[in-house]
Amino acid sequence: LFSLLVGEFAHLYKADRNGVIPTSFIRTPVIIVSLFVSVMIFFVTRLVSSYWSGILAMLIYGVTPILVLGSRLAVPENIIAFIYVTVIYLLIKFQINQKFKFLVTIPFLVGIAGLSKATGFFIIFLALYTVLIKRKYKYALYLFAAILPFVALFFAYGLYFDQEIFWRINAIQSSRPVGFGGLGWFFVSPAYDITELVDGWFIFLLLSAAFFLFSPSSGLKRFISLSFVFWIAVVMFSGGETDLLPW
Repeated sequence: LFSLLVGEFAHLYKADRNGVIPTSFIRTPVIIVSLFVSVMIFFVTRLVSSYWSGILAMLIYGVTPILVLGSRLAVPENIIAFIYVTVIYLLIKFQINQKFKFLVTIPFLVGIAGLSKATGFFIIFLALYTVLIKRKYKYALYLFAAILPFVALFFAYGLYFDQEIFWRINAIQSSRPVGFGGLGWFFVSPAYDITELVDGWFIFLLLSAAFFLFSPSSGLKRFISLSFVFWIAVVMFSGGETDLLPW
């Protein structure tokens, strides 16, 4: 799905399909999505804290070098980032006012993330956890059932396109070493694309997040910490050891 999106922008720019497509063409949709990520960060922070905290969070996101460089890469992780922050916002709204309307779009958003890259399907587990701890079992059943067509579409497309290649790719990805070398590696070796980058701001943000994990915060702010831990687990589970792409 992500390839179709960036490919469509190349067509809009009338790129020569027989030549090398300029990176500026395929980066356009990613840059637009990254702008929406910053907006969603503002909304999430304002919801759990204050207006000016939201402005500060959006500013930090917009000037941290590794995030700036990473957000202009034509990779599906940027789509997943936008969808993940949006799902967090919807789940916070659900915790404030436990209405079904805040959950309706979540399976479709997760489905888009998963079709962009299979890692995106993991987001549904955070939604299921949030709903189950509120003992909304019918809502949980809806989330589970509504995501299944997207998972089926993922396999159907892969098998239809080329069954041998599809299974080979999944076999290679599944047999890679699981997780980074350790949390120490995670905190000191940030990277974008496949290039390591010394970024003090990013390390500061990670250490700050680790500090808030052990602070006595509760309620909605605690949910932000939970979301942070959840995605660390996803990155460490889905990324091969010393693989820089999950960043």
